[in-house]
Amino acid sequence: MAVTIILVPTLTGAYCGYRFAFAQAGPVFFQSVVAAVIPFEIMFLGRWYLTAKRYKGEPLKVAQGTRPGAPAMFMLVVILIISAMAFAALFAFVASTNSYVRPNPATAGALDMPVTAASGSRSQLW
Repeated sequence: MAVTIILVPTLTGAYCGYRFAFAQAGPVFFQSVVAAVIPFEIMFLGRWYLTAKRYKGEPLKVAQGTRPGAPAMFMLVVILIISAMAFAALFAFVASTNSYVRPNPATAGALDMPVTAASGSRSQLW
């Protein structure tokens, strides 16, 4: 049940980041990963806090040689996957911002037509 509590908001966030992406926030991949990581962290840390609060004064009751169950292993795999995707999303964001071609100030001024106050759109500053 705890895995479902964490996984459903994570997948919903990823879908919303993909579906409702906008150009000013970077690549769609970056937006969907960020939208997945935020609810994942909130739900994971919230679930961890509630569990730690519930068993605060009790010693751990772990038998020798027991292995983590399937939900615990699944959450570890999800944590690793989301961490890897977060790094990949950051690299995609950095690559997209570095690939933006900034106009050369020397040629940009020559290509722009001067606008005078007489034309009514804006006044000339120089």
